Amino acid sequence: MDLLCLISELPQSLPYQTTFDNFFTSVKLLDHLRARGLGAIGTIRQNRLEDCPLKKCHSLEKASRGSVKYALDQSSDVVVVALRDNKAVTLASNSVGIEPVGCTSRWSREKRQRISVCQPRIVKVYNNTMGGVDRADQNVSAYRITMRTKKWWWPLFAYTLDLAIQNGWLLYRKTPSWQHRPLDLLAFRRDVVRVYLMRHAQPARMGRPGRPQALTQRVPEEVRLDNRSHFFADSPTQRRCANCRKNTRKQCTKCDVGIHIHCFNAFHGVV
Repeated sequence: MDLLCLISELPQSLPYQTTFDNFFTSVKLLDHLRARGLGAIGTIRQNRLEDCPLKKCHSLEKASRGSVKYALDQSSDVVVVALRDNKAVTLASNSVGIEPVGCTSRWSREKRQRISVCQPRIVKVYNNTMGGVDRADQNVSAYRITMRTKKWWWPLFAYTLDLAIQNGWLLYRKTPSWQHRPLDLLAFRRDVVRVYLMRHAQPARMGRPGRPQALTQRVPEEVRLDNRSHFFADSPTQRRCANCRKNTRKQCTKCDVGIHIHCFNAFHGVV
């Protein structure tokens, strides 16, 4: 269902070729996408092959490199291909077959040289269109949420958060903000966490003050300039104004910083 939601925004008038990994791929999904006029290709897990005869094919594990076996469902035009490369891998598609069969160059550890290996068309198309998904998996694995738990749904929930932040970072790189404030993926994740903590975390307990932080570190722009729920109130202690840096007995309850009444609008970007 997640994949169907992702592709639901595609215009129906144009043909598309979608590529995804084995997290999504199933024979029923490929059949459904074909009925909607969408081409699809992806690696597929053995437990999702249903009654395909390749499910019980173990001979490829010891076969020579480049060996291929395939099966075609004529009712749905879904082809399943098992290929022996570095290891056995299974792919499925509703729009791409094995013809024409080409060749590709691979490094052989036994011969210590590059050799020519058989490559069906489905493998070539998959390799040429899978770069974005591979890069997304690489970015997610770099800073993956790790929390040991016995709840079966937790890895799926954590993965959706990791992937959403990765996609948000790619969109951020296309905005004008990237020009004057470039952030790598780790800095972007920290910035997102800091904004949510500012908006939704419980107020910190009073204690020994630490080193004063810069304005941009204490109050992110996403909070300071959102024009929502900023209230002017008395401060229980004397504090420095976040705008003019002079002492004040007033504060912004949301930003949790000292502020004068005449500095309030300037600090929150109100003209």
